[in-house]
Amino acid sequence: MRRNAVVCGIIVVSALALFCRTTHACEVVVKNDSATDGSGATPCPCFLAGDSVAAWLTAPVAGELVAVQVLWKSQVGGATDRSVDAIRVHNGSTDPESFPEPQDVLATITFARLSDGMFNEFRYLDQAQTTPLRVPVSQGQALAIELQFLSSNSGQASAPSVSYDNDGCQTGANSIFSISQQLWTDACSQGVTGDWVIRAIINVSGVNPPQQLDTYPHGVSKQRYISFAPDTSHVNHAFRVRDVGSGQAYFISTPRTLPASVLGQGLTFLVSDVNPPLFDWTSLPQIHVGGCLIAPGDVDAALGRRYEVEATSDGVCFSPAIPVFTAARPTLFNARLWGDLVGPFSVAGNGSTTPPTPPGSWTPPDRSISGFDVFAVYQAATSFATAPHFTWTDVNPEPTDRVTIGPDVLRIVNAFGVGSGKEFYPYAYPQVPTTIHAPTPPSPALCPTPPLMAALLP
Repeated sequence: MRRNAVVCGIIVVSALALFCRTTHACEVVVKNDSATDGSGATPCPCFLAGDSVAAWLTAPVAGELVAVQVLWKSQVGGATDRSVDAIRVHNGSTDPESFPEPQDVLATITFARLSDGMFNEFRYLDQAQTTPLRVPVSQGQALAIELQFLSSNSGQASAPSVSYDNDGCQTGANSIFSISQQLWTDACSQGVTGDWVIRAIINVSGVNPPQQLDTYPHGVSKQRYISFAPDTSHVNHAFRVRDVGSGQAYFISTPRTLPASVLGQGLTFLVSDVNPPLFDWTSLPQIHVGGCLIAPGDVDAALGRRYEVEATSDGVCFSPAIPVFTAARPTLFNARLWGDLVGPFSVAGNGSTTPPTPPGSWTPPDRSISGFDVFAVYQAATSFATAPHFTWTDVNPEPTDRVTIGPDVLRIVNAFGVGSGKEFYPYAYPQVPTTIHAPTPPSPALCPTPPLMAALLP
């Protein structure tokens, strides 16, 4: 009998997945297995490179498939992480004649990396975690979740592998593909004595997620702000922002009144971890979120600090999340730790940047700090016509104040190294070890928990 449950539990994840993500009240875990933890399942180190296994599931509800879970373990534990070739979500079939071969591929998670002895959860299709897994499903729809091996573990008793539970193999629910025979078969007929511990998570909130921005200037990663767009259905909704690095998550405020130069945009701040401020967001083409928790990238990676944004109408059920990133830490002049506001100014425009830069504009941050960054923040402070958008240059104080003035300029000058010299990131948040903070971060006196904005202007 196939088992479905609405559950909340800590899922330790790796590679493409979110670390320690917890399912919420409107996510249904769909499974065949009865395993409650790693001790209730047996690993099967019995596959060649190119072999596959598939768990056949039936969606008990309509919604969106947003995650896949795999219990990956070895006999003795402690094995190094391994990548698999792919994890694929297939359309199953109610036609029993189609089993054991999965049907059309609906989504593919490439080169997923799994850790030994734990449930590994995957919510993104790519290794950079920029493309969420989202597959619409209908109630009663048959699904097959396939895991294809990249390397052999056959005959390696200590090697990690996919696992099966210990209370019997259900015919018609588990299949195996043999690369040598080019054939799918029922796993039960091949001596497998349990159900594959491979699961799907379906979001049943009915809430549309916010939208990522990909056009200039708001689709650019910034130092102290993140930006996204509401969906046209977001009437009487709230948004929650999660800092993936620290695990902290807060609802954002309703929009603040803006100067005439930025009317028609929504500027918000992180305000509460309990009460969702509901609002009609549909008239706003984009929303900018600032606050103590929004900080630049703190590791030498192609993407900056990672945040996830999700929508809710009640604070209980949440939409699938979208990823949004701040600017990455510089790689050129590595002693300079933050403050990359812009790339060079482009008179003619630059179609090769992401997003493309229109003529007469600053190009997006280029992972270096130079006189361009100092000049750009000076332009913003003195209201030059070609100054970048305020969300690019407002970096001071710790609770950002939506204006660029002298102290913002000084911060960038110091980050560049002209003044006090290659200043560490000067603020306490996020309160986790980072590579941009001084050895002893400053006191977070300006940012209580939750990091409420101080001295907001009307």
